[in-house]
Amino acid sequence: MGRFDEAFTVLKHAIHLDPLSLIVATSYAGISWLGRRWNEAIDQTKKVLDLDPNYIAGRWALARSYDCLGSYEAAIACAQDAIRLSGDNLFFITDLGHAYAAAGQREEAVRILDQLQEASKQRYVDGCFLAQICAALNKNDEALRWLEIAYEQRASYIAYIKLDPWFDNLRSDPRFGDLLRRMNFPS
Repeated sequence: MGRFDEAFTVLKHAIHLDPLSLIVATSYAGISWLGRRWNEAIDQTKKVLDLDPNYIAGRWALARSYDCLGSYEAAIACAQDAIRLSGDNLFFITDLGHAYAAAGQREEAVRILDQLQEASKQRYVDGCFLAQICAALNKNDEALRWLEIAYEQRASYIAYIKLDPWFDNLRSDPRFGDLLRRMNFPS
């Protein structure tokens, strides 16, 4: 909902209560990412990975934060680590596709986009995943089409699109605003 001050207050308290909780610390990094506090997300995630270097969610948080900062080699490496550690989870494959697209490695990004589209013929793939890569490739019509599919699917990740920085280039499109209105986010 964009109520970051409240979220950080609650998460700081949770970290104080359980300083070794990987999920709480990674949640703090995730909220930092959504709040565009990418250096803070990286610092928090490095603390998580000091506790457990193989913690997949930590690699995810690092990949996304490095991507947003333009540190694409680091983003790609972290996404590849998350893919390896997760056994090829599509969520992390999406992160790799986005990092390739943001880095200007269009062929690699399109290859991953094709991989996800092919996988969607056999199993469930959250439409938001495809939309994220399409948005990074500036295929805005296709990104919005996938977001509509995600909306119809009631995809879990759709709840984050209001704040997700990877959709910033779609925010000025009236179709994106219409989708947010139909989702009935409270003010």
